[in-house]
Amino acid sequence: MEPSSTARRERVLAAINDPGFTPGLRDLPLVLDELAREPDARRRRAIERALTRMGALAISPALRAAGQDRDDARRLRPRLIRALARTPGADAHPELLDFLRASLVEPDHVTRRAAAVALGKLAAPDSREADALLQLARAGPHPPELLRACVEALGKCGGEEALTWLRGLDVATGEHELARLRQQAIVRLERTRRRAPARLDDAASPGAPVELIARCRVGLEPILHEELAELAELAELAELAGRDRPIDAPTILGPGRVGARLRGPLRDIWRARTMTSFGFALPSPAALASAETAVDATLALLAAPETRALVETWTKGQARFRVAWARGGPRRAETWALAAAVARVAPWFRNDPTESPWELVVDDERGPQRARFELRPRGLPDPRFRYRAGDVPAASHPTIAAALARVSGVAPGDRVWDPFVGSGLELIERARLGPVDALIGTDLDARALDVARANLEAAGVSAFTLVRADARRYCPQGPITSILCNPPMGRRVARGDVGPLLDELLTRAAAVLQRPGRLTWLSPLPERARRVAARLGLVLERALPVDMGGFTVELQRWGAPARRPGHRSGRRRRASS
Repeated sequence: MEPSSTARRERVLAAINDPGFTPGLRDLPLVLDELAREPDARRRRAIERALTRMGALAISPALRAAGQDRDDARRLRPRLIRALARTPGADAHPELLDFLRASLVEPDHVTRRAAAVALGKLAAPDSREADALLQLARAGPHPPELLRACVEALGKCGGEEALTWLRGLDVATGEHELARLRQQAIVRLERTRRRAPARLDDAASPGAPVELIARCRVGLEPILHEELAELAELAELAELAGRDRPIDAPTILGPGRVGARLRGPLRDIWRARTMTSFGFALPSPAALASAETAVDATLALLAAPETRALVETWTKGQARFRVAWARGGPRRAETWALAAAVARVAPWFRNDPTESPWELVVDDERGPQRARFELRPRGLPDPRFRYRAGDVPAASHPTIAAALARVSGVAPGDRVWDPFVGSGLELIERARLGPVDALIGTDLDARALDVARANLEAAGVSAFTLVRADARRYCPQGPITSILCNPPMGRRVARGDVGPLLDELLTRAAAVLQRPGRLTWLSPLPERARRVAARLGLVLERALPVDMGGFTVELQRWGAPARRPGHRSGRRRRASS
């Protein structure tokens, strides 16, 4: 081998353990050769993951290498199949599906098992691949591990014929794992066969108030509470005349959680624009006191009439749910035990992890008798932010933009400037709150301005001005009463420290704000902002720490108070001295 080839091989093989490394097509022969020869299972898994990162472009050349009639190619096949089965887009690659179907008749049972497992992930129900898998399963006897793989795979892609075969499969005494897989496969196929369209009706109202849990980013609980409290007062508005108020008694439950009693339709909840998600706290039935396991506790809950009434209030079609364990990982054995038991105890509510309109969250940290349950709707359309025609990197999440706009508030004659407009969400959320004389956005990124324009127009906002400019030197045309922005954070600044940039923004804000006026922003350096803003004569009016997903910032509202009669700015005073 040439020195340059040796060096390249060493470089590629050394980089394989790095999760950020993706081999190129030129590296593929080296990677496949190493995969075929590597004796260490842990190292093989790293090579398989590297192959998966190459994507669908690697499938055809890899299959050609594995299809050759050589000992190394035969060793490669089962290992390659495992990698390619996890490659994005593999289920739509006909060459791979043909290869897997052919691998089911290979003499080597390790290759046949790998192909069966892969087809369980990739084959469509009742497809040629599923038929070939059933033929293999029927053609036994097989080694136990191969039969188990066929049974599990047929539960994922089989049809009526596979279901009939599984029901009649004779499982020997002591074959506990095969018996478990067979039962799981039957449950899966029966569930698929019974599956009917279901949806949630957000216009329906519960017969009795139910306990709502609304979620937000940690730190924004007071704002979400304010929104829900306002919703509780909407009964006085003409649009809700003749109805009970939709929500009662909002209260902060803990970090990121606000509770309330829901009386009206689900659609009213979307008025809370800082909310990220919501669910319903289910009351613990008396039968919970005798529960010995988490499965027993969940069955007691599902047997309670209150649970059924809540689910059927909003479900149109067959009520289905998936279970999520709040602690302890997926807990597959308990999930399957629960699915089988629910079919007997509460047949009206079917377990279906694929197409279920409800998610049942079980938190049994304190033991099954003190378990807590929450039922969360899935797939319910969120109408709040449909105006988003586009987005840009590092732009605000819409619930953050809504929080900024709400803390900033509305004042008569407002002229609002967003110095780092991004995708325009802060301006849109401010426009939704009330009248505004002017909306101005600046950004150095021309693409961001295009996206902001599209979003503003999609939201029906007509009176806005977007300018490509550096916020530190921009001179607005006319007075500015409100500055509203989510500035670049440390991880969003290409070079250097973010502190000086934010100092300059504060200085610019103090210079352009009409008195009285206000600046509402997110600061990653809150103490530094306090020192600079105080020197500039700004007054801190509100401060909330906010979790931004791995780091905390502070949502601050700074007031620029009206100057006293005869007061002159420091700059003018120095110029006259």
